[in-house]
Parts: sequence; C-alpha cells; structure tokens
Amino acid sequence: MLVIVGSGLAGYALVREIRKKDRARPITLVTADGGEVYAKPMLSNALRQNKTPDQLVQKTAEQAAAEMDIRVKTCTRVTDIDRAAHQVRLADGSSLEYDKLVLAIGADPRRCTA
Repeated sequence: MLVIVGSGLAGYALVREIRKKDRARPITLVTADGGEVYAKPMLSNALRQNKTPDQLVQKTAEQAAAEMDIRVKTCTRVTDIDRAAHQVRLADGSSLEYDKLVLAIGADPRRCTA
C-alpha cells in the first residue's frame, strides 16, 4: 500500500497522477486537517473578498476519496515513522503498513474542528 501523508496540492496531485496509470493500487492519504480539496492560489482573492475557509472547498475528503478510489484518514496525525517495519504510527494508537511512503506535508494544516 502507498501511504501519503498530507492532503494539500502535492498529496492530491500525486494521487491523480498515480491513478492515470494505476487504478488498482491501494492508497491511503493521511491528513491532520479535514482533507478538503481547494486551490491555494484562491487564498489571496478569498482573503480580499472576506471568504471563509469553507467557501473555498471544491470537494470534501469523502468526495475526493470516492472519485480517486482511495482511503482518506482525516483529522489524523502521524506520530512516528518506523522505516524498518514500514509502518506509520498514528495519534490514535493505530498504525498503517506501507510499501511506499510519501511525505507531502507542506505548510501547517488548517485546524480540524471534528
């Protein structure tokens, strides 16, 4: 399984590119925020127009997961990476095994309200 940590532009763009070549590969995307898809270039205009973060959302995490056939774990922090065991440990005490791991964490996430 491919595990991607981060649901920003880099994380979702990677999923889209992989899906162009491989629709069957299991992919789990882990994100500390809500996993919504939005375009960061819109942020400047949004601030000027007094838009809220929710008004920038183009797709929910659930919509993106269904469209890309992936699993998205929202509001979930990675606390440790065990490279020898090929596992990421999550804040809830669970872990995910991976054969490939991508850290696409970018900047600080929007805070999760869930």
